[in-house]
Amino acid sequence: MSSPGVMSPPHPSAPVETLLEHANWLRRLARSLVGDAQRAEDLSQETWLRALENPPDGDRPLRGWLATVMRNVLRQERRGASRPGGRHPAARRQE
Repeated sequence: MSSPGVMSPPHPSAPVETLLEHANWLRRLARSLVGDAQRAEDLSQETWLRALENPPDGDRPLRGWLATVMRNVLRQERRGASRPGGRHPAARRQE
């Protein structure tokens, strides 16, 4: 079992190298979803973090899975920002 805050290694069905083959595509998707380059980079980074923390099942197409993870991250950010006192997750982490 890993300690809190320590990321466990990715699932063997989705090695980091395989995930990174989709990096440029994921950045383009983020840019198309949010428009702003810096916000798109933040969205991509959060998507990678979640992808490494919870790797896909071996039988799922990676691009479709990554797109779903990214949309879920964006949906959660928007939901949090719409709440009273809600803020962007990156801002909360820096505090």
